[in-house]
Amino acid sequence: MEPLSNLKPSMASSSNRSMMNALVTIQSYSTCYPYMKVSFLISKLFQAWELLSEINSTGQLLLTRKLNIMKTNRKASVEMMNMLEVLKQEFGECLKESNIGFYKVRVLRKLYDEEESSSQ
Repeated sequence: MEPLSNLKPSMASSSNRSMMNALVTIQSYSTCYPYMKVSFLISKLFQAWELLSEINSTGQLLLTRKLNIMKTNRKASVEMMNMLEVLKQEFGECLKESNIGFYKVRVLRKLYDEEESSSQ
């Protein structure tokens, strides 16, 4: 996570959206190439979505902790606290979206695992 002085509102959501778009694009390749081992692709997508969800969860947790500390400090900058509130909300939205993507890939992974185990 970047230092607080480098964070700006909409930074979290724009980078997360680009990562999610890349993962969705990669996922769409699973239907394009018949020679591709789709279970391997789904496994790697599972790991990537899981990592993205963890990043968003950790970011939101760190911002919550920082906000709680700042609220107890009377000398804390109101402007900085407002910016951290906005960032926390953005990380919350990104976390929701990444968890939805992660859930979809978990379902796909389970389906492919069941398919492979039944074919053996």
